[in-house]
Amino acid sequence: MSMKESLQKVQKHLESAQAEIGRLYGLVDNLEKTVGGVEIKSMPVTRKAPRAAKGSATDKVLALIKKHAEGISTDAIIKQTGLEKKTVYGIVNKAKKQKKLRSPKRGTYVVA
Repeated sequence: MSMKESLQKVQKHLESAQAEIGRLYGLVDNLEKTVGGVEIKSMPVTRKAPRAAKGSATDKVLALIKKHAEGISTDAIIKQTGLEKKTVYGIVNKAKKQKKLRSPKRGTYVVA
């Protein structure tokens, strides 16, 4: 299909969408006329309640590591924080690069 044909196809779709929007505007106008002067109360929007802010995942992991001066394994961090494995590994690796943590042996972390 050539570029010209593609553009013509897109134009047809846009015209069709514009016609549909016009039809919807007409339906809304009819609805407003039908309802007339009646006040319509909007439905309350229900949203998920935000999680209680108890610190970020990084804060949780670093606080846990600080509590264990002898060191703590990544598996123990995962179990105690309830975070996903990839989240914990990402936090630990970033903290090591920032020199906030060190690893005395593989898989065990202490505050630097």
